[in-house]
Amino acid sequence: MPTDFHADERDWTTVAAGLARSIGSSPRFIASNLEALDTLDKLPALRELVEELHHLDMFHLRKIDEALIGLSTDLYDDPFFWETLDDILTEHLSPTRPNPLLPTPASITRKIRGVIRMLEKIEETEDTAGMEDAENPDEPEGVDDAEESRASNSYRSHTDADGSVTTEFRLDALTYASVEKAVRTYATEHGCSFARALTALLLEKIQVQVVLDVYLAHDVDDAPGFLQPVGWLDRECTERAVEMAAKVRDMAEAAEAEVAGYRPNPAIRAYLEGRDGTCRWPGCNRPAVYSQKDHRINHRDGGPTAAANMVCLCQHHHNRKSDGQVHYALDAHTGDVIWLFADGRWVVDEAEGPLAPKQRRWVQTLSQRRARRHERARAKAEARRREQSRKGPRPGPAGQHPPRMIREEQDDAPPF
Repeated sequence: MPTDFHADERDWTTVAAGLARSIGSSPRFIASNLEALDTLDKLPALRELVEELHHLDMFHLRKIDEALIGLSTDLYDDPFFWETLDDILTEHLSPTRPNPLLPTPASITRKIRGVIRMLEKIEETEDTAGMEDAENPDEPEGVDDAEESRASNSYRSHTDADGSVTTEFRLDALTYASVEKAVRTYATEHGCSFARALTALLLEKIQVQVVLDVYLAHDVDDAPGFLQPVGWLDRECTERAVEMAAKVRDMAEAAEAEVAGYRPNPAIRAYLEGRDGTCRWPGCNRPAVYSQKDHRINHRDGGPTAAANMVCLCQHHHNRKSDGQVHYALDAHTGDVIWLFADGRWVVDEAEGPLAPKQRRWVQTLSQRRARRHERARAKAEARRREQSRKGPRPGPAGQHPPRMIREEQDDAPPF
């Protein structure tokens, strides 16, 4: 792997042409690989692990890099963030038992975003206060942006070639999850498409009850909430979710609960989704909230309807298990699933939800690291204030981290 490709002073077009001739790839693809390797250099422990095990290909490395696009300057320039991310990813990608399932790119992305949610500063500062929103120039006057979520500031549409119109809008995670649940609920009840369901909810006088399960550690200060299918929430969404909560369930009790019938009650269902995170079939990333709840020992054979005997499986993979094509064992303590295939192969799938033991320890560890980071940040801020008081006005607003070498609108964007 290159250690300093920035040192090459040749024009990027020339460099890319030479590489494209040798490997037959586009300049954009080459640039994305180089960017991924540059990011890997910022994670020395992970790089050492990759060079030892050779278990991550360039696709995985590119996904790591892509998950960091848009990272704030506050984190990008902070060595503590990179040290923390390096430790977390190295642990996440280090095998701890025989035949472990390699974490998928989606799993790695969720892990990175969780680290960012835990460590980022979301409070508005003097650097961003007062900046105008140029995203929606045609919005009616008088819209109170202060009451809008910081992520809910994008709405646009365009006419397609066939005369139809594509509309998109950007929402914060909590609002999106509410809309998503309402759309799916209406579509399921009326047997229509999601697009038709959304249209009906907007234009017709329809009321849909939406119930969301937000997971929050009660023993960790300022812990981020977790909400499927969006994942870890930032502090703003977490605080709103806490304010909106109509009912609080103790997941420790749900973990031990059992019901007589075939279907789990809401508490057990919430625990299963919170423990598993996704469908437990090896490599499947379908959110557990959209899954079916499978009895490891069939209910008709005496298997209890309890978390210790159930896992989340999407319909497709539930059918594979029901057909007898594969069997599994469940470790009720760790949530690990050991899959046993007909040809003698077996693989271990680790639970990835916020209630899984590893995830709970991860939140506690990051909380401790965040506290140390905030102490350092306060000390640095105080030092800067003293320095600014001697030098005069502070500099202009800070943006995000330095421009990426990849730009979608330019195939030959220079990376160096």
